[in-house]
Amino acid sequence: GLARGVAVAVVAANAITAGRMVAGIESFRGAPWGALVAWVAVWFVHERLARAEPPSTAVTRLLDRFTAYFGALLGLMLLLGGAAGTLAAPLSEAYDRTYGENLINGDWTEGLRSSLVVMLVGAALWAWHWLHGLVRRDRLTTLWRVQVFLFGALALGLAISPRLFTL
Repeated sequence: GLARGVAVAVVAANAITAGRMVAGIESFRGAPWGALVAWVAVWFVHERLARAEPPSTAVTRLLDRFTAYFGALLGLMLLLGGAAGTLAAPLSEAYDRTYGENLINGDWTEGLRSSLVVMLVGAALWAWHWLHGLVRRDRLTTLWRVQVFLFGALALGLAISPRLFTL
């Protein structure tokens, strides 16, 4: 479970870097691509091993579930953060053009493309862990409710209206 959790985090980081290279935001480097391929292989092998031998004790089942929830939570946070950035980039540019002057002249589409990459990586991670595994297998358990109500609803509320939660 630990190997899968670490692999998911490293895959997400390298997928975002590789996506930024594809989007033309960063110059090409081979290291993120190599790390992405290697860590996807690490994750895939450990995922297959975990599926081939189901956890035999309650503790190992719980650790397996924690690993899946970690991947779903990481994907959800990246998805919501990318979506917020995707909305913020054009709105900020429109506001600056309408009401103010830019202190720093830059290409606003770079922020949009970067946010889209983060959103796509997050959507892929979340869909794999949540839709593929947890919705059917863990529906209405305590961990499922914590993920949906605490992390999902709170994170969505913060993404929609961050001022609502500040005093």
